[in-house]
Amino acid sequence: MLDLQNEYDRHAVAVRTGNEPMQIGFVPRYLAHDIRQLVKQCDTEFIKLCVARVNHDAPLQNRVLCRMHARWPDGFQPCSGEDFAPIPAGVSVYC
Repeated sequence: MLDLQNEYDRHAVAVRTGNEPMQIGFVPRYLAHDIRQLVKQCDTEFIKLCVARVNHDAPLQNRVLCRMHARWPDGFQPCSGEDFAPIPAGVSVYC
C-alpha cells in the first residue's frame, strides 16, 4: 500500500496483512521506488506478497522477510534509480 500520508518519507510503501488489514511494516527504502512504480502501473491482481520467514531474534525492523511476485510492465527496469548507481572511482572508503 502506498503510504501517501507518511510525513517522514513521501515515497514510503507500507506492508499490510490481507484478511484483516493490519500494518506489519514498510518496504525497505532502497526498494520503495521500484515497488511504487509497480503498484502505480500494474493491476494489483498481478502483485503478490507473502511472508517467506519470520526472524524472531532479529531487530524489529528486520523480523519479517517477504517475497514479492509481480508482472513487470513493458520498459520497467528494476534497480535503475540513483540509489543503485555505481560508486565513483576515487571515493574514499572512509567518507
